[in-house]
Amino acid sequence: MILRRTVSTIYGRKACYFNCHKQFLPAHHLYRRNKKARSRLTGDQICGVENKIRRARSQICGIENKIARSRLTGDQILDRVANISPTVEMLLLLPDGYGSDHKWIKKNIFWDLPHWSTLLIQHNLNVMHIEKNVFDNIFNTVMDIKRKMKDNMNAHRDLKIICNRPELDERRPNIMPKAVYTLGKEQKRRVYEWIRGLKFSNGYASNFACCVDMTELRMHGMKSHDCHVFMQKLILIAFHEMLPEYVWSVLTKVSLLFQSICSTTLDVNKLHELENSIAIIMCNLEKISSPAFFDSTEHLIVHLPYEARVGEPVQ
Repeated sequence: MILRRTVSTIYGRKACYFNCHKQFLPAHHLYRRNKKARSRLTGDQICGVENKIRRARSQICGIENKIARSRLTGDQILDRVANISPTVEMLLLLPDGYGSDHKWIKKNIFWDLPHWSTLLIQHNLNVMHIEKNVFDNIFNTVMDIKRKMKDNMNAHRDLKIICNRPELDERRPNIMPKAVYTLGKEQKRRVYEWIRGLKFSNGYASNFACCVDMTELRMHGMKSHDCHVFMQKLILIAFHEMLPEYVWSVLTKVSLLFQSICSTTLDVNKLHELENSIAIIMCNLEKISSPAFFDSTEHLIVHLPYEARVGEPVQ
């Protein structure tokens, strides 16, 4: 399945995949008609707001009627990129249809290989890289790590335009209210104390006690494998008593997703279930997170169950 559109946040000025995953749901799913994330601006108010806000509202909010496009075969992709130059010398020379029909700026040299179009997957997604980025985004946001968290003032300002979440509105200038998915100082201290006390078998993971900075209440020096262990084994326990049940349950499903696709033995039936449920998981994550949280990395999660089923175990 291919996403039909993305949007750009107004204040954050970044590509955003917020509220885009309804396209992957079945045609008559209830979430498609959910207007919970609808903009709170009325028609009269919208006339006095910048055009970019009007565009953001029309792109992000309301009922989702579009269906994600079917995944293209290798031969179909080859037909689309056949007339595209293998190099791009100037931005003004982008191929026709770029941005509306496709995102290709050049023809990859691998398409010259005779067998390349026959492959079911031309480019495998890097699961460890995606998992680390997703973990960093979740952990830094929940632990309220300044300058690393996705939940900042610009994200709240975008949220005020897009969603009906009055509890996250900016009550005083440049004062950001605490969200339900972030921990307070005492809660963070308890989590870090728990992490410092963890003991693992030799070679299983790094010594997390050396990564914890109790003065600044943050972690340093975590490697990709450490993030892998924390995402799949520890995040369920670390935040269980700290976050509301509905927030913790969504993070749990994301963690279990990575456990399933990183298993040494893959269950095809389970992967089919994940392909059908991943869009629901992402929609539930959209209900509790800000638009800035959904960058390209979070969107790539949607494609992991399919690649695991067609390809082979990550390990």
